[in-house]
Order: sequence, then structure tokens, then C-alpha cells
Amino acid sequence: MQFFQKLSATLQGTLAGRWLFCVAMGLMVAGVLEGAPAVALKVGDPVGPLKVGEWIQGGPMDQLPTGQTAVVVFFSGVDAVGCVGLSRLDGMRDKLNDPQICFLGVRVWEDAKERLEQLKEWMGEVKFPLAGDALDKNKRGIMAATWMYNAGERAVPVVFVVNREGRLAWVGHPYALQEKLLRQIHEGTYDLAQAAEERQKMLEAEEGLEKAWQNLERNIERLGLPAINNYVKTVMEPRLLPSQKVGLGAMRFQTLLEGDGIKEAVQLAAELSEQFPEEQGLLNLLAWELATREEEKENDFDLVLKIAERANAAAYGRDANILDTLARALFLKGRKEEAVKVQKQAVERAPQNMKGKFTKVLRAYEKGVLPPANE
Repeated sequence: MQFFQKLSATLQGTLAGRWLFCVAMGLMVAGVLEGAPAVALKVGDPVGPLKVGEWIQGGPMDQLPTGQTAVVVFFSGVDAVGCVGLSRLDGMRDKLNDPQICFLGVRVWEDAKERLEQLKEWMGEVKFPLAGDALDKNKRGIMAATWMYNAGERAVPVVFVVNREGRLAWVGHPYALQEKLLRQIHEGTYDLAQAAEERQKMLEAEEGLEKAWQNLERNIERLGLPAINNYVKTVMEPRLLPSQKVGLGAMRFQTLLEGDGIKEAVQLAAELSEQFPEEQGLLNLLAWELATREEEKENDFDLVLKIAERANAAAYGRDANILDTLARALFLKGRKEEAVKVQKQAVERAPQNMKGKFTKVLRAYEKGVLPPANE
């Protein structure tokens, strides 16, 4: 995570850097920018014991329920993306409505109730149990060590899905966990051996990707977008599994927009939305970027609305930013009353520091005016 934070601070100042930052975000979600740590906990292995400290809500629970599927998400209270991820998982839990699938959040690297009001504001109405990580005698998080670090994970938020036999079945970002996949794990139709093989390939590829990324970062100022695009396509993309290519799709899309290729960007957005129908972050990026280019004659606002609706469905209607995008897409299609309704939902779900911005947008829609994209 430290590597990603450094990149985000240095890359966004240039056109190529903004584009490359988008790739970094996608690869970070895929989990390929952290090097290749030693892995003791692999897919298919029994997970460690549940060791939590203070309960934030729900509980107490001294072990994962026997014979149930468990979705354990590690998060940090200072990570807004993680909190939105928790809200998405709660939407999934609510839709599945299966008492045999247990959801649990574990807050790591900080006091369980530090900045609790801010945490609850960011999370929204998450209802599943949340607890802080238990600490060992050296004040180090026990589950962060025995689950996250042992599985080669160094960044939050990250989800561990444990099958009904108590074995690790899947590891990834909250945005990447799909309802269909969770059902397969729960019903026993998920190919655990294949999943273990794919994760091992991903972990083995990380070191090479780290080096390739660092080489690209060193040369970003002298390379143009076509050269960067070619480097990523020929050097980085072949190292990725299909599930890790979301960030590269976002990269190609941004490249076309920066190069005034709106027609090609629209076509690629259509392809990506079909290829990744549950990747809410990517879908929101596609919809928002196109929705804020309302003057482009070759834009396709039917497509923009379709993608925004998919993003909102993938987020279970829990993400204020996606609701804001959806409202704009509706307004562009002339569905002004619906835009007002959805923007009100965005205001309701937005954290305090965003409510003012979203309220200004709402007032514009109520007056029948499309607000500037940077409103």
C-alpha cells in the first residue's frame, strides 16, 4: 500500500501520469503492486483461528460458525474505499439473505473504536458484526499476521472467503467479490484446486510486475501515451490473469479520451462493461467520464445510462459516487424527475464532507439545469 500511495502523489500531475495513476489503481485492486511476500496460507488451506479484540458492533464470537461459509473483510477506519467496500458486502449479504453465510469485519492496524463516528458515517448502514484485531504481547495484530500477512496480503481492504469446511477459498478486494462466485463457494461447486493454482500464479507474477512498474515510473516523463500503452500491453499485460486486467481496460479507455478518440472510447466502454459487468469501480469510471462529455456529438448516452445502472447494481445501491453518476446519466436522457430522486439518495449516502457538493448538484437538477462536471 505504501508503494501505491507514493505513486498516487507523484503521478497525477501530468497527462501521462493521470493515465498511469488509473492503471495503478486497477493493479492495486488486483493485488499486483506489493511485491511477492512469502505465503504460508494458501487457497485450500485451513484458516487460522478467529482472534478479535474489542467489538465495534454485533458479536461476541469466539470462532467462525461451524459448517457455514464465512466472508471476513479486513479494513482500516481511515480507508474510505474500504468502508464503501464494507457497505457493498452488506448489500450482498442483504440480497443473499442466507443465514448460513456469515459476514464479519475486522479492523486492523488501529484501535477498534478510533474515530468511530467517522467510521460509521463512511460505512453507512452496515449491519454485520465488526471487531478490532486482537493484539499480541508486542501490540501487533494477531489476525493481520496469521491471516493477511500469511496469505501474502499487505493492503486493505481485503476479503477472505472461507468455505464450509473451514478452508480458504478466495482472497481479493471487496469490489471484486461477485455474488455468483460466493454462491459457488457456499454450494460446493467452486473448483478449489483451480483457484489455488490461479492465485499461486498471481503471487509468482508480482515480483516481475513490480520491476516492470518501477521501470515505467522512471521513464514516464519522456514517454508519450502511445509508448506507455505499448509497454503495458507487451510487458505488463501478459503477466496478468484475466481477472487482473480491469485496470488495463481503464487505462486504454483513458488513453483514448486523452487522445480525443471519443468514438473509440465509447466503443471500448461498451466492450468493457460487457466484459466486467460487476466491476463497480471500472463501470463508474466509464460512465462518469462519458457523462461529463455531454458536448461530444459521437457520445452515446443510452450506453452511459446502461453502464451507470450496472455500476449501481454492482454496488447494491450503496455507493454515493455511483448514485451521483447515475443521476447525471438519467438527466442527460431527459429523465429529470428520476435524476432528482437518485441524486437525493446520493446526498443521503454521502459522507459529511461530500454532502454539500452533492446537494448543489441536486439543486441544479431541481431547476432543470445540468451542473458543470466539477460542481
